[in-house]
Amino acid sequence: MTRALRLPLVLCALAASTAWAQTRPMAPPPAGPGQEEPKPEGAAEKAPKDTTQLPTLPPLPPYPGQEKKKFELIELNGYLRFRTSWFDNYHLGYHDTGLGVPFREPITCGLPTNVANPNPAASACSGSVGSANMRVRLEPTINVSENVSIHMLVDVLDNLVLGSTPNGVFFDGTTHDPTVPANIFSNGQAPPEKGKNSPWDAIRVKEAYGRVKTPLGELTFGRQPSQWGLGIFANAGGYDWMHGTYCTDCDYGDHVDRLMFGTTIPGTPFRAAIAFDWASSAPTVAQIDAWKNRSAGQPYDLEDNDDVAQWTFMVTRLDDPDVWRQNVKDGKTAGNFGLFLQYRSQQLELPNVTLGSAPTLTNYIARHATLYIPDFWGRLTFSNFTLETELVGLFGTIDNLNPNPNDPTQAPTQSIRMLGGVARLDYSLLDDDLHLGLEIGFASGDQWEQGVGGVINVHEANYFPQASYDDTITNFHFNFDYRPDLIFFREILGAVSNATYVKPSLSYNITERFGFKAAGIASFSNVPVSTPGNDFSGRMYGVELDADVGYSNKDEGFFGGLSYGVFFPFGALNHPSQFFPNETNNTPSTAQTIQARLLIKF
Repeated sequence: MTRALRLPLVLCALAASTAWAQTRPMAPPPAGPGQEEPKPEGAAEKAPKDTTQLPTLPPLPPYPGQEKKKFELIELNGYLRFRTSWFDNYHLGYHDTGLGVPFREPITCGLPTNVANPNPAASACSGSVGSANMRVRLEPTINVSENVSIHMLVDVLDNLVLGSTPNGVFFDGTTHDPTVPANIFSNGQAPPEKGKNSPWDAIRVKEAYGRVKTPLGELTFGRQPSQWGLGIFANAGGYDWMHGTYCTDCDYGDHVDRLMFGTTIPGTPFRAAIAFDWASSAPTVAQIDAWKNRSAGQPYDLEDNDDVAQWTFMVTRLDDPDVWRQNVKDGKTAGNFGLFLQYRSQQLELPNVTLGSAPTLTNYIARHATLYIPDFWGRLTFSNFTLETELVGLFGTIDNLNPNPNDPTQAPTQSIRMLGGVARLDYSLLDDDLHLGLEIGFASGDQWEQGVGGVINVHEANYFPQASYDDTITNFHFNFDYRPDLIFFREILGAVSNATYVKPSLSYNITERFGFKAAGIASFSNVPVSTPGNDFSGRMYGVELDADVGYSNKDEGFFGGLSYGVFFPFGALNHPSQFFPNETNNTPSTAQTIQARLLIKF
């Protein structure tokens, strides 16, 4: 038996024995004191006070203000989200001349120009695009008993761009091929099918896990959400069990295959959990030619040494979210904190596996990679002030980054040194209707990971060194669902990375149902040589101004809002002529957006 499997088996045995020894059902957790405050972003659940639970995710609750459901065999929660967006000049006025741009320009803006034979379609370039998308999220809970439950998360038409899967005929009357965009004669929409007319299918099951409460603690197992602190590293993109809030504007979400046991440390107010995560099992028999004649059965992992194994430990001192909100409103002094630690390792890697084909065994590469991830979170409230922070680091080594297993020349051992953090200060007044805030964020950068070029979006960045003498990886990026703005970090850069930003903000509840928010974000590069400006033009990315007005009817579960943002780019986003000789524009121009959203929460 491998060491990686010992603790999971012990945890399973412990849970089974304690459940067998349990003589009477546990009472449901009592309701927390205090009235839940209105939250325009969605539902917030009273966190469990049963000391055996922790730190695991409670079931998704009803929206605020709705009467709490009594015990039911099956509960169904979720939302329908509809969003429209107008993106103006997100490519910052640049054209892709081979080095790329951080945000793709409209296709007609990239058409070649020919004075002798101009392309009439090029005149259609306006520099802006409008789009609409939707998602239905279903989060059913099956309550087998008051102590045993099964939870799922299913997304239907997940971020489907409206009009993206038409089913019709061409101008010449031939049947429309669903892999090709349709034309004016389209007579309907086809369901999304992965690899045919969409990157993914119409229905996506993202979570399925069980929770079992025992006298010794709580056991969770299966594919489950991963959420911690403010969410700059682990962000479930939905319910936040530490704050009792729900993100309905998130697009990603961290889901982990995990076996976890959590409980209260006897004689202390601290709660702790230990988990084993299957971060990656590499190829299984169902993914290679060994399964070509089967359509069912129980697949299994092909090799243990190429797995990415992960251990997770958590310790918290945490108040019920309702209690915390009441302390903030009353101006009391209180503090919470938590420590999150992950250890991740991989010995071998088998890259470039083609699904359904026999693996090329000579491709095995010895990586001998280890990674330690400590993450501290804490918050303090006093006299209507709230200070909250999260600090995370990634430290480790990779012995070999050489992509070619047949090349005897081994790449230098890489050290991993990544840092990120956020600090927020909030002051509430006018009976908690007015909030003044200040947020500062930091994510370390690296000289070579992004390099000189027009593409700086983290989804397309080089995470490994681009020079043989560079032996340290330091480029950290925030979770994709942590978004301090509407334009720059969210779309152009893709995430907070190689950046420091300062964000003053204001929010005001005009009435019980209408609210207003405004913020300004000034952003700077930490390693200017890694920006398109390449340290010649300055280190400031730019300044963004965002405003939002929202409507919230909690009684009926309906929400709506309208947002406007404008981004003024500065020198770090310049395209110097010595690096972009074919670019017609060397300085960026202003980008702006108008976004609307409609939400039904149930």
